[in-house]
Amino acid sequence: MVKLRDKFSLPETWGAGLAYDWNDRLQAEVDVTYQNWSKAKYHQIENFSSGKFDNRWRIGAGLSYRPDPRGGYFKRVTYRAGGYYNRDYIMVEGNHVRDYGISCGFGLPAASEKTVINLGFEYINRQATPNPLLKEQYFHVTLGINFNQVWFFQNKLR
Repeated sequence: MVKLRDKFSLPETWGAGLAYDWNDRLQAEVDVTYQNWSKAKYHQIENFSSGKFDNRWRIGAGLSYRPDPRGGYFKRVTYRAGGYYNRDYIMVEGNHVRDYGISCGFGLPAASEKTVINLGFEYINRQATPNPLLKEQYFHVTLGINFNQVWFFQNKLR
């Protein structure tokens, strides 16, 4: 019987972020994450001697802007943009997998004013460097609905 406890472990994860909010109209955020995968324990996979783990780090930033929360329809739309850069923990024969992405989107207010329809677009490029063993490009379209209603609220009679 093989004990997994001594053969595998997860790395420490460290992160920090800053956020700034100006007048309920502009939000800016930056986030950094670091994981120490080089010290994580893992059992070597059979017939895969060229792979190992290296430290992972990621930085992301984003902006969100709503011109006037009480204005006309297009002034209540939330406009968003962001991006990130990531060096993954997977390393094969000296090659790191790195990816970056950029995104933009809109938060469209619905008729009830509390419900928001979110539409987002994201482009992602992922590639191994310095030798391009892997190269991928993605384009994501996201549609989401936030129901910010008060459900299950009981009025109290006095």
